[in-house]
Amino acid sequence: MKISRLKIVNFRGLTNIDFEIKQSFSIIVGPNAIGKSTIFEAIRLVKSLLAPTYMGETQEVLSEMRAWSPIRNALITDGIVGDSNKELTIQIDLSLLDNEITNIEKELSTLANMHVRNTHAIPQNVDDLGLVQFLSSPQGLVILGLAKEEVKQHIAQLKSKKMLSLSLIIDPTQSQTRGENLLDQEIATLLFRSTPPTHTFLSYFPADRSLPVGEVPLQIGMADMAEHVRSHISLPGRKYSRIKNFIVTRVLLSREAREETTQDFNLIFKELLQGKSFESIQLSEHGNLSVKIKEESTGRTFDLDNMSSGEKGLILVFLIMKRTLVNGGVVLIDEPELHLNSSVCKRLLPFLIEHVLEPAGIQAIICTHSPEILGQAYDRDDCTLFHLRSGSDITPVLRKDKSEVFEALKRLGVNTDDVLFTRGTLYVEGDHDADLLEIGFGQRIQSYKISQLGGRNNIEKEIKTLYEEEKKSLLDVKQCFIFDLDRKPTNLTSTTMVKVEQWDRYCLENYLLEADMVYDACNEIGVTGALPSRGNMKGELKTLALKQMQPLVAKKIYQTIEPENAGFRQSEIEKQTSYQDISNILALRMQNIKTSLAAYDDDAWKLSYVNECKKLEGEMKPDWEENWHKHCDGKKLIHDLHRHLGIKASVLELKKKIMNNMKIGKSENWRIIDSILIGLLD
Repeated sequence: MKISRLKIVNFRGLTNIDFEIKQSFSIIVGPNAIGKSTIFEAIRLVKSLLAPTYMGETQEVLSEMRAWSPIRNALITDGIVGDSNKELTIQIDLSLLDNEITNIEKELSTLANMHVRNTHAIPQNVDDLGLVQFLSSPQGLVILGLAKEEVKQHIAQLKSKKMLSLSLIIDPTQSQTRGENLLDQEIATLLFRSTPPTHTFLSYFPADRSLPVGEVPLQIGMADMAEHVRSHISLPGRKYSRIKNFIVTRVLLSREAREETTQDFNLIFKELLQGKSFESIQLSEHGNLSVKIKEESTGRTFDLDNMSSGEKGLILVFLIMKRTLVNGGVVLIDEPELHLNSSVCKRLLPFLIEHVLEPAGIQAIICTHSPEILGQAYDRDDCTLFHLRSGSDITPVLRKDKSEVFEALKRLGVNTDDVLFTRGTLYVEGDHDADLLEIGFGQRIQSYKISQLGGRNNIEKEIKTLYEEEKKSLLDVKQCFIFDLDRKPTNLTSTTMVKVEQWDRYCLENYLLEADMVYDACNEIGVTGALPSRGNMKGELKTLALKQMQPLVAKKIYQTIEPENAGFRQSEIEKQTSYQDISNILALRMQNIKTSLAAYDDDAWKLSYVNECKKLEGEMKPDWEENWHKHCDGKKLIHDLHRHLGIKASVLELKKKIMNNMKIGKSENWRIIDSILIGLLD
């Protein structure tokens, strides 16, 4: 069974929330006293009233909620109903697995007996043997036959919809409590009761953890099983008083159970609480029961009681969850981060999913204040993140809803940078690179903090600094750099923690030069000039690109023949010890310039310069004709196009529009950028 929908109306502080659960792992965040734990209490209330596992569960849950009067043997609505003038409604939709439906079919007779009992007001304390007399009568046989037929038809419908609906209604004005779907309630009850007492379909781990220290009374057998069953859902706080009892029972159960317990302990110590191992269970010299833990670095052993509350709570949650929930079950966990440091919290959600929940197909609903768990959930494809904003507003947070995440984090009182950007930092060069990557590849880069360094020198300086930090083991997340080619390939390379990549074109904007994407963006935004046809847009872009060749050639040729510069070189001057030495250096430079210009002939120089420029242009032109979209300055080209066509938006808005069109159409250049980012980040 899996919870697929929750609707809660007028239950304590929850006035009206209704949300679907489509994935196996749901994380609910929100500030204190907003109603996160109340969601779990609503689930417990419905389960205990409409599908109790054992006699007495309903009264135990209501008593814990302070909603039961043992003197009057009646429900106290004040403790659970928000507005006493309105009905309380809680609906839980449960999706069924195929094997569960198969098991339900096999229990047709049991369900029919249960239906007869419930529809003919036979007291629950009358067991199945007591029901024999009634079902032996002619009237009883007719009623039983009708019940079987009704149950059979309901199961047939269940095969197609694969859904049970438990709907509880409490009307405080009429002092009336009822469910709406009796057969669904009976089937759910049957499923809950079908598990052995050591296991459960549904388990709740509340936040109020009172962990015992020292000697605790141990029970084995029937009394222990009764306590164990109660600890699943009706009295969940008792889990925390049973940590040693649970461990001892597992160790005594069988050799296989002992080995599993040792493996479970060591998995926790390996993944979350490093440096420890499970040693043994023994009696101390004073006769006290002791669960011994070994500290690997020193070889010292100590009692489980000497571990912190957070560590003990984590061990208990993991052990009970892993060894008591049936495959396909549901677990409710309130504040799993309680008493744990942030580094453990960061690893907690992946650990639970990979080692407990996913292998057994268990659904988890987790309420948390932890920004680290929030960040992990936001980053995972298999988690749904919900933001409980108020008693009437629970909002699913999608990958694109960063503003919603920021709001949730703000209400938790934490810095977004510390939570969302868990995988590292992505450094970019261009002024608009961060905006464009966010538009086109927000999901790909969402776990990285984007930092704009502004210039090749700044980037290369930062890379070299990070190289040194990595050598000192000061980096714990990746530092990724992607910057412009600028016709200057870098000689810097990637390391384990510092990743270096250049675009294989002049700059990021060069990938925007897809004619169809540019045309669509210009057409959607609007232009004041004449917009070229779709067919002519590529030619327009190429013409603007080829115009960049002339100044580029002119600069390259001049750089090869220009005379020495007379400028003041700070690096040379700093090495000198007197003004006389400085004057000698400067005078020598001016003399060299004078000598080099002595034979200067204006006409001859201009003729040579023009010929060299034409020669270089002739060498470059074939390649530019073919690969203009790689070689040109893409930033300048888009500026030139913006001015030439009179585009009715800023240059940045034009770029964003082009990138968005590329993303929607999964264009060729979009896929090229995506593959580069995958190589860099993943």
